[in-house]
Amino acid sequence: MLPGAVLSKLMPFQKAGVAFGVGAPRNGRVLIGDEMGLGKTLQAICVALRYRAEWPLLIVAPSSMKLIWGDELEKWLPQLTPGMVHIVKNKSDLEWCTNGARVVIASYGLLTLKKSPFAARLLEASGGGGGRGVKRESKGKGKGRKGK
Repeated sequence: MLPGAVLSKLMPFQKAGVAFGVGAPRNGRVLIGDEMGLGKTLQAICVALRYRAEWPLLIVAPSSMKLIWGDELEKWLPQLTPGMVHIVKNKSDLEWCTNGARVVIASYGLLTLKKSPFAARLLEASGGGGGRGVKRESKGKGKGRKGK
């Protein structure tokens, strides 16, 4: 159940998007692809709220959007205290593991660092498989390539 203050602010198409996201067989696994300015962040927060009993929540966003996500969480979920939301700044920023954060916001770039214990710990804590399968696509450099 969504808090009344949040539910009352959703437009009908956003309510339909949230219902779609939490419905079977998706169960919260959904890509929200609306255009800019239509409230994707709020819809995602609402979907995440439906599964808050399963948190910690991992939010992966572009570096330029991490603080905006933090602001939006503060705006829509005032019950989350500052200590409950951790915005990861760099690969050595791991104190969230012991500070009781319920929401972790990280960039995709940090998750794809090669051989990074950060990625493995972050994904393990969020239930994402201990970092298995997180890799950076090869750019065709390195082994087997000869210079001319």
